[in-house]
Amino acid sequence: MAVAYLDFAQQNRWLYALMFDGAIVDWRAALGRERTIALGPMHTTRTVFADGLAPGSFRSGLDLDTVVLEVWAPLHGCASLGLRGWLSICHDGEHHECKLVFANHLVAAYRV
Repeated sequence: MAVAYLDFAQQNRWLYALMFDGAIVDWRAALGRERTIALGPMHTTRTVFADGLAPGSFRSGLDLDTVVLEVWAPLHGCASLGLRGWLSICHDGEHHECKLVFANHLVAAYRV
């Protein structure tokens, strides 16, 4: 999931920039479909963690809303810096293994 987010940003630079580099967006005013698409990564992250809580893959008692933001924020930062050329791990398609290591470390904090 984390690697897919970074790859999406790399492969869809214009759309990613449109979504996140523009003016502050009032998500309450967004239409249902637009809002669903724009907030899709957060919903996916929430689903992954919720699905992982049941079988005990993640620590019990996690606040999913907090976890979503804690996981999304560094991914977003990494993707944004990569698109500006300041961080090669998220900018260069040849760094797939580095993305996996980054993602594994990011999620490891929540595992049992």
